Amino acid sequence: MSKTYVETSTELLEGLDEMVREGYYANRTEGINDAIRLLLKQYKLSKLHAKDSDLMETTTNGSNGGSRPAAGGK
Repeated sequence: MSKTYVETSTELLEGLDEMVREGYYANRTEGINDAIRLLLKQYKLSKLHAKDSDLMETTTNGSNGGSRPAAGGK
């Protein structure tokens, strides 16, 4: 496992320490790793949503030129 040095605010560290005291995490490292996993998951999900939005826009605008209603439309 790699090690790194991170600076954070007292407020964030106190919140993390509270979660450790309450047994939500065994230690700070576990909490930090969980936070990073969550951040990466959200990042990847946002990229998928952006790609999906681009695909939907291309499909919607590209299928009929974007200026005429689709077949059966008014």
